[in-house]
Amino acid sequence: MAAIKTFNPENHPALAPEYSHVSVATFGPGTKLISVAGQIGSSDESPYTFPPTLSEQVKLALINVDTCLAAAGASKRDIISMRQYVKGFGKLGPEDQKGRAAAVMEWLGDMTPPPCTLVGVESLAIPDLLVEIEVTAVING
Repeated sequence: MAAIKTFNPENHPALAPEYSHVSVATFGPGTKLISVAGQIGSSDESPYTFPPTLSEQVKLALINVDTCLAAAGASKRDIISMRQYVKGFGKLGPEDQKGRAAAVMEWLGDMTPPPCTLVGVESLAIPDLLVEIEVTAVING
């Protein structure tokens, strides 16, 4: 049976008391499954202020993903799957779609992209929010 720890990184508080950013299931010495909840395109200094473009929000959401992974002892190289929830994706123009993809590829750097599911949604938890990014990672050793 796995030991499970759910938490919010010290430097990345949750926006709501019923929410946790990270869950870590430890299955044995050094083997951990890490689940990072949907990270959004805002900074901890201005949690309810969102940049106007999708690409800017994606960049901030990915910084938040990095923060959560680091708090769990992992990095983006440990990601085994990613899900991006994009508000109104079917109505986005080519520039927004290209900007989102470019922001993700810049963040990945020289990595091969992990499996990713892109889900277009009608809305997210906060009206000005355009994206949430979830990841699952595994570390062993």
